[in-house]
Amino acid sequence: MAEVKLKWEYGPFVQKARMQQGLTAEQLAEKISCSTRYVQALEQGTSRPGNATLFRLCEVLSLSADAFLHPEITRKDFVYLNLIQRLAACDEATLIRMYSILNTLQSDPDQLDFPPTPELNEEE
Repeated sequence: MAEVKLKWEYGPFVQKARMQQGLTAEQLAEKISCSTRYVQALEQGTSRPGNATLFRLCEVLSLSADAFLHPEITRKDFVYLNLIQRLAACDEATLIRMYSILNTLQSDPDQLDFPPTPELNEEE
């Protein structure tokens, strides 16, 4: 029976998240304690991370496990990813203010005057 090699489908997702963090493959490798060649293999989909590496990827790239468990959401909507990354960097006081703004938007979106939301390009 021939061995079937499955490609790890999250490679481009990891690469895009790394680039959004402003990291090179070498810097990511150092932060997750592995070789640059291994990061490149992850991004090309030819290698799969173990649980410990996946956990470190989530930490370093400010991703939740949902990013890997529900890729159909995060691959299509990098605005969500960017928002999560920005919120993760906020101090508690800023998070409380952001929560208040979100509550206001949900209760009465017309109360705040924001410019129109740009159309998202699915290819990004």
